[in-house]
Amino acid sequence: LLLEADPLPQADILIIDSAYAGKQISQEEQYNRLVETARQVTEAGGRLLLPVPANGRGLDMFIWLSRSDLPLYTESSIVKNGEKLSRQTAWIKPFNLPQEGYTAVNNENRDAILNSGEPGIFLFGDGMMTSPVSSMYFDAVRNDSRSRIIISGHSAKGTLANDLLQEDWRIRNDVKAAAERLTIKVHNDEQDVLDLVEKVQPKSVMLFHSDRSN
Repeated sequence: LLLEADPLPQADILIIDSAYAGKQISQEEQYNRLVETARQVTEAGGRLLLPVPANGRGLDMFIWLSRSDLPLYTESSIVKNGEKLSRQTAWIKPFNLPQEGYTAVNNENRDAILNSGEPGIFLFGDGMMTSPVSSMYFDAVRNDSRSRIIISGHSAKGTLANDLLQEDWRIRNDVKAAAERLTIKVHNDEQDVLDLVEKVQPKSVMLFHSDRSN
């Protein structure tokens, strides 16, 4: 095994994920924007919907948002996935899941929470918003102009998450809640790729998970 101080050997080829090629994204700035948006929405009496994958980005956002002083409602599937990952110490750095700062949502209490009308941040595990649970969350805010839906990752055409980002679609379907994209970084951006290339000094580089034009 190489020690951390040892120089990396020159590679023949570096194959690297570059989903954010052509972009530089500050994760801290994006999270600060997210928290500020959440504060504005909840102080106005609205709800902020955050459809996310139940692993990865969803778990990261759960941990970050639980540190705020804002009301956070998190689907129990995200919490359970976090508990499973926290036990995988052979390949994941140890981390602690929040024990407070949120309300877990499940089949037993979801209806009551959504029908209460209370403002808050709602984190649920379905990034494309194609599940029945997503429909319940959407129906709870669609007629509320104080509420907002943030799409934080990829949204495929034909999914509700992607439709919501189209203003003409929201107008045609009389959706009063606002929607926007705010990318929460889970891949390498341009600077990450350049930094690794500089460190490894490969003879050639192959990018994947990116448009050819990038």
